[in-house]
Amino acid sequence: MPNNRALYVSFLDQACGVIEPQEGLQYEFTYAPAWLASQRRGISLSLTPQTAPFPSVTARAFFGGLLPEGAARRHISQTYGVDDLDDIALLRLIGHECAGAIRVTSAPVEPGSSRRLIRWMEPDEVRE
Repeated sequence: MPNNRALYVSFLDQACGVIEPQEGLQYEFTYAPAWLASQRRGISLSLTPQTAPFPSVTARAFFGGLLPEGAARRHISQTYGVDDLDDIALLRLIGHECAGAIRVTSAPVEPGSSRRLIRWMEPDEVRE
């Protein structure tokens, strides 16, 4: 059963770890045992595979960097009524739409689920 507070991190639809909120606006990231067992690379040079949780200062540098900055961040936080310093709240809201291969979701991701989110456009739908 999923942890209601945790956020689940996936890389190309493969579960790779969990973000656990801590006191205040702090959080930790821990790689999933299956990810470590597969001997895959880390999702970031600063998050090299290890069994111990990464402290907030290290995790925030990577996961906070997935979020918009400046006016876009303020707009999202005002629209949804969350603190613009609260990475966890923002990742919970928009983490499933991160650029690149990383997705952050409130529930574990099923393999292949991102393919269902993509609608490929026909050539006549694309404007130059």
